[in-house]
Amino acid sequence: MSSDVISTLRQVMEADSRIRAAGPPISVALDGEGGVTLDGEVVSVAAKRLALDRAARLPDVLTVVDRLRVAPIRRFTDEQIRRRLLDLFVEDAAFSDYEFVSSPRRSAALRRSTSKPRIEFQVEDGVVKLTGRVSAPLHKRLAGVFAWWTPGTRDVLNLLEVEPAVPDGDEQIADAIRTVMDKDPLISIVPDVSVREAVASLSGTAANADEREAAESDAWYVFGVRDVVNSIQPKR
Repeated sequence: MSSDVISTLRQVMEADSRIRAAGPPISVALDGEGGVTLDGEVVSVAAKRLALDRAARLPDVLTVVDRLRVAPIRRFTDEQIRRRLLDLFVEDAAFSDYEFVSSPRRSAALRRSTSKPRIEFQVEDGVVKLTGRVSAPLHKRLAGVFAWWTPGTRDVLNLLEVEPAVPDGDEQIADAIRTVMDKDPLISIVPDVSVREAVASLSGTAANADEREAAESDAWYVFGVRDVVNSIQPKR
């Protein structure tokens, strides 16, 4: 690859108004072996996902290293993020049979002693890392959304494994988006959702512009979504 790749990628990102940096422009670096690294702070999960997708789609790019972080509205300590995320997990009926672990030492003990589905999470500099095993793709996606919902989160690394393995695809992504919106206290009307090739299309009505924006954000938070087309019409 040459510097032309950097120029092309920057042009592609600048052409999409949704890809915006929260501070200095996104840094683009090449490794000489088909790899591109994106580094910086962006304004939203949408900006992060779109930038990574645009980089991955360039013909000469073989791998993309993600070092993008989302600028939080307000900063919180890692411990505050951890406690709030744990509250979201234990308060939701979908995870009533789960073990939750945030200590590596206790995590090792649980791997030897329990057969329950288990979510392990660590928080470092606002980055939430999810590991362990879940019983359904929906739970993997819901856990990731809860992490994004937690104030102060700058990124989510969703490494949860689904056991046993089951078919997963557009239908499961759409179901997860509907579930997330139904749980979101900011949304009073769940819009129509369809997904094709990981592109989520939202339509119908929302009570207002804030709900329309919340619905789009929720769709972006769902693991596996690569783009969102928001055709929701606010009532006022």
